[in-house]
Amino acid sequence: EIAKNIKTIYARPGTHLIKKDTVEDSMFLISEGVLEVSVLNKEGKPAVVATLWPGDCVGEMSLLTGAPRSADVYVKHRAILVEIKKEDIAPILKTNEEVIERMSNLLAERMAHNEKFLNEEEKNKKIDENKKNLARAIIAFFFK
Repeated sequence: EIAKNIKTIYARPGTHLIKKDTVEDSMFLISEGVLEVSVLNKEGKPAVVATLWPGDCVGEMSLLTGAPRSADVYVKHRAILVEIKKEDIAPILKTNEEVIERMSNLLAERMAHNEKFLNEEEKNKKIDENKKNLARAIIAFFFK
């Protein structure tokens, strides 16, 4: 179903693929290339918090919850990306709660990863809390 409507994007190094605080309705799967995820550190300077490789995805938080983008994402090495939009994934989420659960787990882990200041025990507690909250947010965004 998703493959019928996806868009393939070819991006050059340096492309600012995702801008922090923007509201978008899509996510990207990396087919080829490398992306870097950047946030501002305590000093207000950009810091790379993740490097994404083929098989990874980015932008899923905004796609699934409607929340603004939480980081800037740049193309490090020439990339081929698959863009998936809200209307493409909605029918799948509507009929498959397991996908919502898996996506909630992924999002919760990413949120905790970005909160590097947490110790391991707090991190695990935060992941569990985020899983529940994200599943509710996804369901509310798509079906209410």
